[in-house]
Order: sequence, then structure tokens, then C-alpha cells
Amino acid sequence: MNARTRRPTMEKVHWKDVRKQVMEVNPTLGTIIDALDPGPEYTLIRARYPFGSKLIDNGICKIPKESGGLLPLKDHSQPRWVKEDFTYNQDGAIPMGIVLKNSVDLSLTPTNKVVPATTYETGDIFSLWSVLEEQDHFHPTRIWTMTSGSGCSFMLPKIADQHGYKQFQKTFGIRLHPPSSLTDHGNIFTKLANHSLFPEAWHSEILFFSKQWLQNDDLSWLPFQHHLLKKVWRHTKFQRNSFCMDYIWSIFIGILEKDNVRSDPFQLDVLKRIIMITLGCMPGFSPAANVQSRRGPFEAIQKVFMDIYSLRDYVPTIMCAQSLSHEELSGPVYYSTHLPMLFESLPRLKRNYTCIENLRDVVYLLKIYEKMILRDDPKVKHTEFAKRFLASKFDFFHNEYDPYELVSPTREMAKEDPRLLHCPPSPIHDQFANSAKFIQGCIKISQKDTRE
Repeated sequence: MNARTRRPTMEKVHWKDVRKQVMEVNPTLGTIIDALDPGPEYTLIRARYPFGSKLIDNGICKIPKESGGLLPLKDHSQPRWVKEDFTYNQDGAIPMGIVLKNSVDLSLTPTNKVVPATTYETGDIFSLWSVLEEQDHFHPTRIWTMTSGSGCSFMLPKIADQHGYKQFQKTFGIRLHPPSSLTDHGNIFTKLANHSLFPEAWHSEILFFSKQWLQNDDLSWLPFQHHLLKKVWRHTKFQRNSFCMDYIWSIFIGILEKDNVRSDPFQLDVLKRIIMITLGCMPGFSPAANVQSRRGPFEAIQKVFMDIYSLRDYVPTIMCAQSLSHEELSGPVYYSTHLPMLFESLPRLKRNYTCIENLRDVVYLLKIYEKMILRDDPKVKHTEFAKRFLASKFDFFHNEYDPYELVSPTREMAKEDPRLLHCPPSPIHDQFANSAKFIQGCIKISQKDTRE
């Protein structure tokens, strides 16, 4: 297999070179650009990024170099035309781009955490928030990381067997260490996927726009600028109205205080996170069944874990970040108290809650929140926040028996969601990993069936 397909590449192109690709992935944008008929001064970069490589690393945009590898956009060894034409953002961090092939993930990377933010699919435009700001802005670009493919993916079954990693070393000639947490799985997947002997060469493809595209005052360019503004306006609908969510949340906290309901801050943070998932503004996690090819080479990863690592007892279910959609029919997403993906704002109470106790308390808090939403209060009931919450269903799972029957056994999960057993390489066993760490304290968020 050609080694070139496994390393980052980039080329300077013009509209005529990429017109067909853009038309296929974003025909509205393509038609607008066609009408402008941009000349050769409107340069573009078409770049390929292998799975797991970072287009943006803590706010620093990285462009492939000819010899392979990635260089910061402002690096002294970058060609002059790259630095002059593509360093136009407020702090020279992230130029505007569109995804031509597969997908990229945007995430926050606080200390020892990865917090998924959003996925940009084929045809999506990114880096509009700061690009369209005319003067000072409050957008902290240095907190973001963008990854080719899924930026936070992991396998449900435990993959910490030393013998399996010795087999990887024997086959691929690379030394991998067993993961200490679920967030370590992605690094292992990346190293395997970019080896020359890995059975699939996967990459995302990005088209970056130079400053000439965004610094044009000619009236003929108004449709292009309007299209970008419309995109960013749609994408920021939650952020622009987040004070409404804060207002509704303050009413909820007031009810807890009035009724003397004491809750651990962690439980309140979990509740707030799953509410945000119902709004579609933050992702949960989903089996990679319906997004295999565009999110990463996951079927090939499943295969090498079965054939080389010798994962035999369970289906090698892979999970990746995914948002809940209310606009189209989609499967449920999951949230785990063992991979909370949140910023804990307050210290936890001194009492140590068990995982199942945390789940039961979140169920209790959820019922109080739902009761508040259902009250005949026009300040709350008729908001989009309330509508999306009421259109969502919540199911709680743990591998231990819950005598209160508020939490269901994890063995029921795969019966309700067959995607959790998705594995085209045909595993020897079709048993679901129902004792996996992620699902020991798991919340399923789905759309309610309107026929119910």
C-alpha cells in the first residue's frame, strides 16, 4: 500500500481544481462561488490528514509539509505564500476551512481530559466564529483541538492484556502500552491506523481558504459573505440564547432550595450535561455502527483487535462522540458517569456515593426538573429548551441489580440498541460487554417515539 496515503499531504489549488468536490459536498456554497468566478489570486490549500492527526493543537493550526508531518501555520519553514495568505485570523490561529472528505472533531482539552464539542461532517464549514469577527472578540482560540476523524473514541471491552500488545509489537513492530483510561484508547487506535501494515489507509480532506476570500469589499461578494454569516448564525443558536438556559436552571435550583433537596454537585453537573445533550449543543457517545467509514477506520480496528490482539470474549464495540439530532431520525446517544466530560464547577460533598446511588439521585433530580417544565409557566414551558427536553427519553443502566427498579441492567442495552453489537468482521462471540466500565453508570438519551 502506498506509504504516501498514510502521511499528511497538501497542495496549493484554485477554484477550478476543487469545484467538482465542493459542488458534491456543499452545492449551495459551490453555486455561489461559481457565480463569482474567482481568479488565480484566490488561493486555496487542499490538505489530507491521516486518522487521529491534529489539524489544530491547542489553537495552533497545523499544515502538512512536503516531507511529511505537520507544521504550525506560522512556522518559519512554511512557504512564504502559506504564511502570507493563510495567517489572517485574529491571532493567526485557524483559517476558515470546509471538510471535503470524511469528518473532523473539535474538542476542548483541559488538563487530563478531552471534552468533545462538535463534529464537522463532509460539507461543513469551520472556524467561522473568529474569522467573521471584525475587531476584538471573546473567542479563546487556544483552548481548541481539532482531530482528523473521531477525536474521542474507545472500545467497550477491556483492552489491557499485555499479551495482546506483545502481538501488536510482533506484527507491526511498534510498542504500545495498555491504556490506563478510556481516553487513552484513541492514541492506540491512531498509532495502529497509521502503520504501513494496517489494512486501511484512512484520511480526512480539508480545503482551507486564503485571506483573499474573506477580505473582499466588492458588492458582488455579498452572497458569499451572507452564506457564511447565515451558517455561523445557525451554528451559534444555543450560545446566543444560553442565558435562557441559565434562567431556567436558576428556577430549578430555586425549587431545590425551597424544598430543601440536598444534592451532590456532581449529580447536578451530570443532569445539566444530559439536558445539554437533548439540546444538541453538546455530544454524547454512540456506537460507531452508522458512522464507521466517515468517522475513522473502525471496522479495520475491530479486525486487528480480534485477529492480532485476540479479543475473543466480547464484541469489540467502538464508541465515538455523537450529537443527538431532533431534526432527523437517529439512534440514541449515551452518557457515562465514568467518562463525565464536564467541568465540575463545585467541590463534591464529603460523602462518597456509589455509582448506582449517583444514578438514582440523578433520576430523582430529573423528575423534579421535568415537573418544573410541565408546569403551566409560559416563561419555561413554551421555550425550545423545554420542547427538546420533553421530546427526549432517558434510560439509566448499571450492571448491578437496583432494588428500586429505577436503573435497568446493562444486559438489556444491546437488546434495545443492536448497534452495540455491530461488527462486520464477524466476531467469534456475539456477547455484549455488559460489564464494561463505560456502561457501569450509563444514561441513554433518545428521541421519544411520537407514536407512543
